[in-house]
Amino acid sequence: MKNKMIFRFSLSDYKRITEHLAKAGEDESFIYALFSKATVDQTTIYLCNRLLIPDEQQLQNQSSVSIEPSRQYQAIAYT
Repeated sequence: MKNKMIFRFSLSDYKRITEHLAKAGEDESFIYALFSKATVDQTTIYLCNRLLIPDEQQLQNQSSVSIEPSRQYQAIAYT
């Protein structure tokens, strides 16, 4: 049996993600999601604890071919 990976989000987080991605239209978009990990048998479950969804001021560049978060926004995500 293969190892499985499952990513779990609350319904409210799922709605925030889908709205954010739809709002970008044809432009690139992304989120940072912070997870905790649980392993049961041969299944790894990642539980989303926090979403960091950038607004327009937190992006240096956003187009249909690239996206670049500001350094300040990245620092928030990485700390």
